[in-house]
Amino acid sequence: MRHGVLMMLMVAGALLPLGCTFNRTVVNSHFKDLDPSFIHVGKTTAYDVLDRLGPPAPVFDYGENFRLISDTHLRYVCYESRDTAFAFGYGLILPFYWSDGQMVDELLIEFDRTSGVVSNVSRTRRHTIRPPLEGESAREPRQFDDLTPEVTP
Repeated sequence: MRHGVLMMLMVAGALLPLGCTFNRTVVNSHFKDLDPSFIHVGKTTAYDVLDRLGPPAPVFDYGENFRLISDTHLRYVCYESRDTAFAFGYGLILPFYWSDGQMVDELLIEFDRTSGVVSNVSRTRRHTIRPPLEGESAREPRQFDDLTPEVTP
């Protein structure tokens, strides 16, 4: 009996790693490398920004364009998702699925509504974790950078 249980545990231990899946998806990864240093607050227009950087691309579907492009801002968003799941054989999926999705890089360029020139530039960076192997304590704090140069009178 003991030998049979040990053999079943060895077989299960050998087959279980075959059903582990790890997936990482990155959407708009090229937005991480955008350089907004050419933007000058009060001088650069929305058309200048669009001409140099191009339009923002949606992360999920084209229905979200209203959140990316408006007369007051442009949002360039890079999204990353990390998924972990355990599957066993064909068709039998254990109820163990973990996912963490974050907008890992967001460049926000704001415009003055009346003049159309840039009023603010900021970048926010976040990090994804690999659940269940990493917990919330492993997540680095959100990093916010105000890229708007200080104007001295």
